[in-house]
Amino acid sequence: MRLTSGALLLVLVLAPGVGRADEEAPAEEKGAESGSVDELNPNAVSVLVGGQVEIHRYRSGFMLGGGYARWLKGILWLDLATTVIVHRNTNFALDAGIKLRWPPTKSKVRPYVRVLAELAVLAESTTAFVLGVRAGGGATYYSSPGFGAFIEGTISVGPSFGGGVAVASSLELLAGVEFPF
Repeated sequence: MRLTSGALLLVLVLAPGVGRADEEAPAEEKGAESGSVDELNPNAVSVLVGGQVEIHRYRSGFMLGGGYARWLKGILWLDLATTVIVHRNTNFALDAGIKLRWPPTKSKVRPYVRVLAELAVLAESTTAFVLGVRAGGGATYYSSPGFGAFIEGTISVGPSFGGGVAVASSLELLAGVEFPF
């Protein structure tokens, strides 16, 4: 848990300085989109809760996590996340990838699709490491003060190493809060 929390803290401290030169362009050079939420708040931190079902073992668990997203250009976000699955044996996961977000609808809902590479540590009698791909999608509702509430479904698949080679797969349903800054 210390390594996972430390990695997330390191990303939160270092990432806001990345790409500052693009953000400092004068407003007249930015064009009509100078007031968009993404340009005004290029970073976001999220907190999430949910559930996970491990398909290959028919086992479920409670999921806690956090993430950091950094707006790149257009509708792409750099997306970093860490999660902890709590059941009889706790699992830890680090995810990194991209999030493709569509413009908000009139009702302030913004759909998105995520694709992430995942490194998971399954803390069981024989520790296993999973190198997987996580893909999913969801929608975020943005309120007037600026924070967003989201719901997301994902699937994760990848080979598992440790005590033999196997395939690990799971389904997750998550809900959370996003704080842009």
